[in-house]
Amino acid sequence: MHMMNEIDLFAAECIDRAQHALARDARNQFSARTERAADLWAAAGLGDLHEGTTYTLACLSEAVATARPGLLFHHVEWLRVATHVRGLPYALLHGFLDALVDALRQGLPGQAWTSVEKCLLPVLARMPSMPDELPSAIAPGPLQAAVRYYLLALLENDRQAAWSRLDALRQAGSTRDAIARDVMMPAQAEVGRMWQMNELSIVEEHMASEIVEGCLDRLYQDAAVAPRNGKRVLTAAVAGNHHRVGSRWLAHAFAMAGWECVALGANVPAAELPHALAEFGCQALCLSATLTTHVRQAARAVDAVRSAPQSAASTVLVGGPPFRIVPDLWQIVGANATAEDPAAAVAIADALVPAR
Repeated sequence: MHMMNEIDLFAAECIDRAQHALARDARNQFSARTERAADLWAAAGLGDLHEGTTYTLACLSEAVATARPGLLFHHVEWLRVATHVRGLPYALLHGFLDALVDALRQGLPGQAWTSVEKCLLPVLARMPSMPDELPSAIAPGPLQAAVRYYLLALLENDRQAAWSRLDALRQAGSTRDAIARDVMMPAQAEVGRMWQMNELSIVEEHMASEIVEGCLDRLYQDAAVAPRNGKRVLTAAVAGNHHRVGSRWLAHAFAMAGWECVALGANVPAAELPHALAEFGCQALCLSATLTTHVRQAARAVDAVRSAPQSAASTVLVGGPPFRIVPDLWQIVGANATAEDPAAAVAIADALVPAR
């Protein structure tokens, strides 16, 4: 079972239940103090102010529930960069967060505010030291040029050029796992960074992700697989997670290693996982979470599996950005382990699941 305490969960649930009212109050206070606040927010390409406030509250709720301010820090740091590169003054973001604090202080029960304050105020205190811009996600190294060429093909919506670049690396002797890990994923991360830095539109970001998915499937489609080891794994993105790349990469990596993989794809409800594990006889479950707001969904999924007698012995691994941001988060959600990438996930599952 997960390691979240009842007081913090109560505070997080208070935020969840009152989310729209809190967002409305924060937005109204922010607008009253800052001329044309909503217009500036929207004109900078950050969307609707109410929706932005609601999402910030959702990130705060996850941080409070887990007692890990790092989850909120990551979101506020994202806002700091996104607002700066879009020409919004630091005072605007500071005013937005001040209004949010006031709405929470006024709108939450005292016990809930105590948990929120412990999580929220240290993050706000670190705001002045947050960066204004993000460095490139493409690190120097022998494959740096390959990543840049592949990224260029993604941005030009050239599927064939993107695949040709990857296939050339494969023909030159690079392993499929290395190509996915050292070329495709850094390029994907760079696409996300460019969107955050206002260098790409959300449409271009989605377009690139679609090409990445196709290339990933093509990369592994004719791969030689190890002899079957008698083990089965279920891979799934948690409820609310519509990003498919992580879980698809996992499925390919396990299949290459001799596992039989049942891939459920994106947005899988927690209640369905125990049935799937039992139906397909899987000994391991790999869950992917992409956003901060997916953390408690991962905990609910693990709880559902642990609570079901027919799947109580399953090994559960979790992965994705939130688990890299907070290294011990996998323990908090009740999993057996986390993994940096699919190859690591296979190695951990091999060690945890006995041979048949």
